[in-house]
Amino acid sequence: MALSKIWQSIAKTDGAGVHSTPTLRSPVIPALGVGESYSGVDTVQIPAAAVATLNATPVEVLAAPGAGLYYTVEFMEAFLDHQGVDYDAAASGDTLVLKYTDGSGAALTSTIAGDTFGGASADAYAYAIGVAAIPVLNAKVVAHINTGEWYSAAGDGIVNLRVHYTVRKAQA
Repeated sequence: MALSKIWQSIAKTDGAGVHSTPTLRSPVIPALGVGESYSGVDTVQIPAAAVATLNATPVEVLAAPGAGLYYTVEFMEAFLDHQGVDYDAAASGDTLVLKYTDGSGAALTSTIAGDTFGGASADAYAYAIGVAAIPVLNAKVVAHINTGEWYSAAGDGIVNLRVHYTVRKAQA
């Protein structure tokens, strides 16, 4: 079974994207003491219409974790389920990345190049590692494309993300 089919089979829709974790919009995180953490994995499917505007309109991947808590991202796996029409505007600077809060937030992962991943003419897989960032308390995590969009006249691929993250409690 293709990776995209596995991810689709465990997905639940929420309107903006498709998430495998039904509690994503209101994460259920156990009470954490100072210095304690909670690790999780979430799978998010970004439909082509949302991929086409990820620079202007980032898609929420992880909801805000709650007061005094913040996310770190260990790594992100990305799978482009090519539906038949290439994204025609994907360029090298149009990189896919996870960020805090919105498109101008601090990056939480390394970037995935738009010209190789977004510009693929077949199913493609990419991997981005977590990067050091100054924690932002109670901030959501979004998928964003830096610089430009992958779509100007064509493109219908679905981007599937599997995000490995940790929620941490801030030091007092």
